[in-house]
Amino acid sequence: MSRLIDSLDAAIAACQDPAQADCLRAERAAAQARSGHLAEARFMLKGLRVQAQRRGRSALAAWVPFLAGMIEHFEALSPQAIDHFGEAQQRAADVGLPRLQALALAWMSLCHFNARRFGGMVDTMVAAGQLDAGRDLGVQARLCLVRADASRLAGLHARAQQLYLRVRHSAMSQGDTAMLSAMAHNRNSGQVDRLGLLDALGGRTEDEARLALLEADSCSQLDLGMGNEGLVAMPPVMKARLYTVLQRWAEAVSLYDAALDEAAHTGMASLVPHMALNRAWCRWHLGDRQRAEQEARALAPLVDQQPDADDRAAGHARLAALLARCGDSAASARHQALAQAALDEFQAFQATLAAHLARVDAELGS
Repeated sequence: MSRLIDSLDAAIAACQDPAQADCLRAERAAAQARSGHLAEARFMLKGLRVQAQRRGRSALAAWVPFLAGMIEHFEALSPQAIDHFGEAQQRAADVGLPRLQALALAWMSLCHFNARRFGGMVDTMVAAGQLDAGRDLGVQARLCLVRADASRLAGLHARAQQLYLRVRHSAMSQGDTAMLSAMAHNRNSGQVDRLGLLDALGGRTEDEARLALLEADSCSQLDLGMGNEGLVAMPPVMKARLYTVLQRWAEAVSLYDAALDEAAHTGMASLVPHMALNRAWCRWHLGDRQRAEQEARALAPLVDQQPDADDRAAGHARLAALLARCGDSAASARHQALAQAALDEFQAFQATLAAHLARVDAELGS
């Protein structure tokens, strides 16, 4: 149990106001959802929804959609989570709860980031930071993590590392184990994305991949210790991608086989074409060449359906390499050109994102 949960338990026990105690219970359930204890959070949500309908529970009625958004997000990275956070933000504004309003806005900024709506990300991030005059550790850590993840995606790796360390400090000060886990997972995911793209483009990054695999194992151990039941497909997919970079072909195929179907239903559907191409690449190196070629040709039309340019670049590059090995030089050259075009698009995207982040720095300070 984290120190944050313990402190909320103590606050609930000491609270003399039943309405305020219910708000604290909602906050505790939200922390449970962030820790991956989704069954307990869902059970609490059901009861608190009933309580929120009672007279004089307008504050709880603002916390309930915030909790619902947490469950939606951690269950499957659901796009609907932002609607719940938006409702929580509006209700919190209506009843004068600036801390909850800032928290909801901070989570909305994450939803906007995940959907690559950077204008909305900046607007909600700045609004949350301006509301949070008291510099609440939970608000600041969440905002800082979004800034770190966005900086990493923009290719601002030194800046991202600085921000990740700031998140770590805030989380440790609050005893927020879930935030420490989120920071570790997000940083590792960013490393895996970068290494996977470099590998598909023909770069060699074994030393970095070994370190990233150690970090992935550490994340898995932390999840195990927390009893985290959320987004269970993500760690094996991350490890499979690293095994691919490290040319541990059989281990990679085993993990892809076990995790890809679940990944498709837990917020990672857009990654499936690229991940399945990685599996075909591994099959080729294991000698299952006919199946690898069949899978590659079946997946080729799906590559451009991926929303992120870096995933399209990696997918086309992987196809180019596979088709070259199959003796189809014309198709290989075509996909190589498409990979370069997607890579150029990704680099332009990074420059645009960096400009958005400069606005955040100007508004909130670096």
